[in-house]
Amino acid sequence: MKKFLLIASAATAVAFAATIHAAPSPAGAAGDGHTNLRSGIRSLMSNIANELATLREKAPLSDAQKSEMKGVMISHKSEIVAQFQKGKDARRAMMDAVEQKGPASAEALKAADAVADSARSRALLTGKIMAEIGPMLTPEQKTLAKAARERIEDAVDQRLSDFAK
Repeated sequence: MKKFLLIASAATAVAFAATIHAAPSPAGAAGDGHTNLRSGIRSLMSNIANELATLREKAPLSDAQKSEMKGVMISHKSEIVAQFQKGKDARRAMMDAVEQKGPASAEALKAADAVADSARSRALLTGKIMAEIGPMLTPEQKTLAKAARERIEDAVDQRLSDFAK
């Protein structure tokens, strides 16, 4: 589960970074916009890693849970790999379309739809896997994981809010 959460978190951060990489710095921000963005992403990733480390410490998995979860992840490996590739390809196609045809072009809009489709498919796969893993967790582990997820989501929302200022 730890590996899955780390991979999912990293993929989210990479997708976020790829999406706004070329964005200008916020109005009134001091310094280089890319430096501010990198610093913000670095801070966010650090917060996520700390949350996951704390979760691992507070709600350690038993050997049996680890084994069961590994089996679930292995059973979905090809789907996970395909999802990451689909998302990567979609993001690259969108960046290319925006670069070559502009952000309001039909090509960019079509590419954006493919990015959205990829995100939806990834979310559904995550839900499918979590539905299989959920019953393996104790009620306390579920509570702690839910609280950690909410804090991570709040941190992401805050970072996006800070960027929009």
